Amino acid sequence: MSRSGWRRVGAALCAVAVLLALAAAPAAAANDIYVLPPTKKLDSCASTSAPWCPTGSPNGYDYGYAPSIVYDGSQYYTLYCSSPDSTSPGYPYDTIRFSASADGNTWIAPSVKLRVTDTRDTATVKYEGAACDPSVVRYDAGDGAGPMYYMFYTGVDTANGYNDVIFVARSSTYGGTYAKWTGSGWSTSSTAQPAAVILPKAQRPAGFLGAAQSSVVVIDGVLLMWYTDDTATSTPTRRIYYTASADPTVWPASTMTDVMGDSVDVKYDPSRGQFVMYQIRDPHTDHASLVRYFSDLGDGLDWDEQIVCGTTCFPPYTHNIGVSGDVIGWVNDDKTLLMFGIPYDGATTDDWGHWDMYGTWMI
Repeated sequence: MSRSGWRRVGAALCAVAVLLALAAAPAAAANDIYVLPPTKKLDSCASTSAPWCPTGSPNGYDYGYAPSIVYDGSQYYTLYCSSPDSTSPGYPYDTIRFSASADGNTWIAPSVKLRVTDTRDTATVKYEGAACDPSVVRYDAGDGAGPMYYMFYTGVDTANGYNDVIFVARSSTYGGTYAKWTGSGWSTSSTAQPAAVILPKAQRPAGFLGAAQSSVVVIDGVLLMWYTDDTATSTPTRRIYYTASADPTVWPASTMTDVMGDSVDVKYDPSRGQFVMYQIRDPHTDHASLVRYFSDLGDGLDWDEQIVCGTTCFPPYTHNIGVSGDVIGWVNDDKTLLMFGIPYDGATTDDWGHWDMYGTWMI
């Protein structure tokens, strides 16, 4: 369906409280109804005078996407990927911003929480290079610091022959100051040189993604991570990989799952006794769709697929979904907030790098 077609459907459905019930959902499942249509949650746009900017109150950046979302029972909090701010060294690709909301619809003005700090090569951003794709969980690593919020995020390490890699930083509060792991300790320095904790399967040339887009859940005192890697073969093929560790800075070799594609967000649903993985299939295209997968506790490698909202239902050119959960990545409410990147105000083409964050609910 064309963009205009989706808008006509969305407008008609929005006239009433329309719910789309999912077919073939697992028995006794919670949060199985998808609410149409998605609405804008966080506006982007650096300046209303720019030709691509819509009218309204901009938040001072060009794009937002790939949110990590926590719901604590009274507030929603998000950390998400966005364009770099003016204080980032050189020309890094991304900066991570924070916002909060009482209802998941109206959000406070965003603020920068993590930016690139490695200044060894700002001309070609060989080191760190980006701060994007955050996944945040509260965890006690047993090192005497007590429970901390650990943010796993995507950066760049082409200096050592890799493309994207995964770093980790931590803070005492979700929206606080994050210290980066440097390989020997945690640093909040403006020139901190973070050390990657997840490397790609292989060193590949430009054109490969690398290791990126982590999603982390805590089960029985262990960190479980799913992430994207496309370097296992000589032709870039994006697959989801799984690994687990009790130490946020040291991870064993990962195992390939049966899920293709990239940018997933995983939560554990105690009402099912299963992991639930959300993904936008064919992102950045006019035939994007929303899918989710289920895997039993103790597995995490084999997943059963379910189409939540197909190409005639889901808005085109969406990408990089985030799903709400509690501070350890568990489903914790009778509704789940989904947010993702989409061209400004539902633009009719994929205007690269000009994205608002839209969202909706599973109830």
